[in-house]
Amino acid sequence: MPGPMHTECSFVLVDREFQVSFHLPDGQVQERTYGTIPSYSILWQQVHKWVEKTSFTISLDDVVLTNKNTASQLREVVGVQDEAGSQLAAHLTVAWRPSADAEEEQPAEKAVATCAANVRPAEPQPSSRPPWAALLGLGALGAAFGALGLAKLLRWRSEFRALKEGQDSLERSNRQLLDSKNEALRVKESAERRLRESEQNNRALTQRTARLQDEKEEKEALLQDVVKQRKIEALGESVKRYQDVDLLFMVDCTGSMQPYIDQVKGTIHHMVRRLKSAYPKLKLRVGFLGYRDVRDARQFEVLDFTDDVEAFARRVANVFARGGADDAEDVAGALRKAVGFGWRRHVRVLFHIADMPCHGREYHGDQVTDNHPSGVGISIPQQLLRLRSQKVNYYFGRIKEHTDKMIRVFNEQVHQSGSEPFVKMVAIDNPLDVQEAVVRSVCTSIDLSSSPPKTFKKELELVLSPEQPEWHLLEARPCRRGRRLSWEVPSCLADCGAPLGAARAAAADFVVHSEPFAQGMSRRCFWGLHRRRKKEPWTRAVFKQFRKGPEKGRHDDYEAEVEKALVAEFFARKYSRRCKPTRKIRVLVPDVIEDKEGRAYCVEEVLPRGFVKYNDNKASWDPKVYDPVLGDFCRWTYEFSAGAFMVVDLQGVSNDEEFILTDPAILHSDVRRFGSTNTGPEFMRQTLESIPQLLSKL
Repeated sequence: MPGPMHTECSFVLVDREFQVSFHLPDGQVQERTYGTIPSYSILWQQVHKWVEKTSFTISLDDVVLTNKNTASQLREVVGVQDEAGSQLAAHLTVAWRPSADAEEEQPAEKAVATCAANVRPAEPQPSSRPPWAALLGLGALGAAFGALGLAKLLRWRSEFRALKEGQDSLERSNRQLLDSKNEALRVKESAERRLRESEQNNRALTQRTARLQDEKEEKEALLQDVVKQRKIEALGESVKRYQDVDLLFMVDCTGSMQPYIDQVKGTIHHMVRRLKSAYPKLKLRVGFLGYRDVRDARQFEVLDFTDDVEAFARRVANVFARGGADDAEDVAGALRKAVGFGWRRHVRVLFHIADMPCHGREYHGDQVTDNHPSGVGISIPQQLLRLRSQKVNYYFGRIKEHTDKMIRVFNEQVHQSGSEPFVKMVAIDNPLDVQEAVVRSVCTSIDLSSSPPKTFKKELELVLSPEQPEWHLLEARPCRRGRRLSWEVPSCLADCGAPLGAARAAAADFVVHSEPFAQGMSRRCFWGLHRRRKKEPWTRAVFKQFRKGPEKGRHDDYEAEVEKALVAEFFARKYSRRCKPTRKIRVLVPDVIEDKEGRAYCVEEVLPRGFVKYNDNKASWDPKVYDPVLGDFCRWTYEFSAGAFMVVDLQGVSNDEEFILTDPAILHSDVRRFGSTNTGPEFMRQTLESIPQLLSKL
């Protein structure tokens, strides 16, 4: 870097700046930057602006500056700093001049002006002008001003260059900032575009998922409808099969049996009418097998199965009782004949009427005369096993006690562990009982043979202990705290078709017996107690619990049972008010009690003894307990709802004033409603068809 350019009063710095810091007497520090080394005059004028009307001195380190020494002192500082390569700077101290001191040093220009008259002519001195000043014809003063102008020019050039570089740097920074901003905008726009595309894809995916879910639910609902409809159709076909019956009368036709033969042929028409009234789809074939003793003429009277009741009656009219040398008869031969009959129908009933046992001393006592005490050469156990393998329901009409041992031995010979006796005994105290015994036997066989699809089968509860507990001991047990949910009975028909509404919840104490008194495949029944508050008396109740525990707060199975009871009770109230039956109908509506762990129960009042099942959800009525009020109630629910509803599966107890029913089934035109026991419109129609026939019979 070039050194300073000297003049007579100052020198110039090229491409450098000289920074001066003024430390004023009041503690302030002022900084100024100069393009050239300042003269004492410049320094004095600058300080004078700050400490006007005050005498002061300007010092560099310990040296007080004056007109004469300022240039040399500052030049010395610049020279040292220039060699060190550090920034050019000077630290000046300004101090107040004491009043006793000499007059303040003034700038050179003023001093020259004030003492010009006393200056002696100066001796000739070598010219200190630079050569370029001489060439230009400039005197010393012109050279000084030329140097100052050049210094300013160089300073301006330096400042301009610095400004230009700063501007260029700023422009570069602005361009970089703009580029960064544009890049950020591009990244942002790209991210926003990807986000929009992602949101659109998500919306499309959500819509597609929702559409697929709707389609899946529709397909599942359609599939469920189809499956249930097919099950209903299969149930209808199954019910028809269960009402396809082969009935074989096997009758002892020896001398004492004529009154019973007459009852068979005289009441066969009435028997068929009664059976068809109970089972509208009944298809009955009847056959007759009369037997006598081994050596009797015309030992067997055989009429194979026929659905022509008139032909049956005409054929049996020609059968008469005769023969029988001893008391025992050829039952073994008759059984072998029965095995060979053309059993084809789904329900097969053998009704055996006799007053004497078979040959063989193991089948009767000593009071019975028997010419063939070792039997007639036919294995009776073998014939019984064959009949059982053919799924024949064997009923024996007992007339005298002489046959008791025979039936007991029959059952012992073909007994299966845990099974019912194969031969079921029905008492016939006189010939007039034949009709009732036969009808009941056929009805029982149909009911026992009925095994409809599990979907529509009401659960049969196994009674473990029908006796009620010792309630005072149950009251002494620790109680549980929970909540009791109850629902309002619908107020109109439209509410019956709507989903179950919200329940009212209330706190409740309850105690449940540890062991069930009845249970089935899916439910268990317990004795229990409940009350609202601690001081209230306990209420006895039946607590019904599904074996499969629901999730806490979710009791779909329980609420489904409540919903059916609510709808049935709505119809029962309407019917009792409008139709004024001889006995009112009331349906028990259970509440649901839930403990803190989520265990739940359906809670109903305790019914008295005498529980009866009147009909089911498959259009079957029990003719032994049928009541016209209940038949009319089923019909009325269908007509009142314009074919949308029918209350069936009527069961419970009754007294002189009312029927108290529980666990009803609701048949509805929409087979998706009211659970698996809703067998739909087809069984509504069949139930209606069965009612008038029962009414006409009664």
